[in-house]
Amino acid sequence: MIIYVTRFDEAAHLLSVCWLEVRGNIQNTIFLPGVYVVSFRIMLVKPDGFRDWPIKLRVSTSNGQLVESERFLEGDQSRCRNTVAPLRPVGGDWFELDVGEFSVETEMSLTVDFSLRETEGQWWKQGLVLDCVKVQLSNALFGI
Repeated sequence: MIIYVTRFDEAAHLLSVCWLEVRGNIQNTIFLPGVYVVSFRIMLVKPDGFRDWPIKLRVSTSNGQLVESERFLEGDQSRCRNTVAPLRPVGGDWFELDVGEFSVETEMSLTVDFSLRETEGQWWKQGLVLDCVKVQLSNALFGI
């Protein structure tokens, strides 16, 4: 049995799937002006099946913003188009995987949709642990 120190009571551990899709949204939330980053908090525990096909990442907002990118969870990132930032260590074995950014010019209510998927490869995937999704001001990442 593996025990994870998570932000919440539980984390999702990918045991073995052929197609992977994680999606969600934050509905009708008031955002102050700024640039925001949507990130998945993940851990890789003996990952397998992520070397040959990149995961596709997407964030969109109810005011029409859309960011799509991809990255490999294993191996060489140079094969990706629109590669996102590297995994950011956040403590222990946890990393933040940036999905994308969106900007807010004036205080407004937005719905933000986000997803992570890999459905093109025929290989079984395992070893991804998903703790939570975080939306934060991008300058908070760098202490600005």
